[in-house]
Amino acid sequence: GVVNIPETIKGIGEYAFSGAQISQVNMGKGLNTIRKEAFGGCTATEVKMPSADSVYVMWSKDAFLNCKALKKVVFPEGTNNINAVAFINCTALTDVVLPESMETLSDAMFLGCTALEKITLPKSVKNIPPGCFYGCKKLKDVNLDNIDSLASFSFFGCESLSGVLNLNVTGIKTAAFGECTGITEVNFNKPVRGF
Repeated sequence: GVVNIPETIKGIGEYAFSGAQISQVNMGKGLNTIRKEAFGGCTATEVKMPSADSVYVMWSKDAFLNCKALKKVVFPEGTNNINAVAFINCTALTDVVLPESMETLSDAMFLGCTALEKITLPKSVKNIPPGCFYGCKKLKDVNLDNIDSLASFSFFGCESLSGVLNLNVTGIKTAAFGECTGITEVNFNKPVRGF
């Protein structure tokens, strides 16, 4: 069923819901710590992240590791800074809601999310961190107009990105678009450093 984590709960321990047969997780705004594989491999299809009062949540990067049924993740409006939130190998994930208030993404945030086809980045997000969309092989629609820099392997293996890329970046690192075989042309609209 649905797991509602009340505001009085401040942390979730290691493996607390690992492999659990649950359908949805709603996190209360008091939550500030989520440990190793707390939801690893659970069957939840939707996760609503903590609200803005929990901006400085301390996550284990593998808290949602291998949640292969997870289809939707919602970050509430007001969230602006996240630390190590990642949905590694959540291979069913197709729907991600990022609020306009969000300013940063985390390393390897959507690594191996092979069903993710589209993501709308808030205008306040200026940098794509290392491995953020690594292996998102179905990703074909992402708005990069406001992005200033691309870290190493940020879109590596996104083979469905295709056609012409028009970039406004001033910094780009190693293999940011490595193995993106569908891209036919890249236009840099500003002087670029970091090759």
